Amino acid sequence: MESSDPKSLLVYSHFGLQFAISIVVFTGGGYWLDSTVGSLPAFTLVGAFLGFGFGFYMLYQEVFVRSDLTKRKPQPPESEE
Repeated sequence: MESSDPKSLLVYSHFGLQFAISIVVFTGGGYWLDSTVGSLPAFTLVGAFLGFGFGFYMLYQEVFVRSDLTKRKPQPPESEE
């Protein structure tokens, strides 16, 4: 599959969006918690790091665990008779 294939572009953009959205959601949750509690940078930073970790974990799951490349079974060598 070429890198200019529209399907591969959609797959890669999905990876990037999923990673970015997880960081934004966790950072936003940390900011909300900080504004509620009154300890501004603490939970925002924790949320950002958790979002980065979760995004990286989901990226790892998509690329290495759920990928078709890892589900393929190696073919036994053909015997020449």
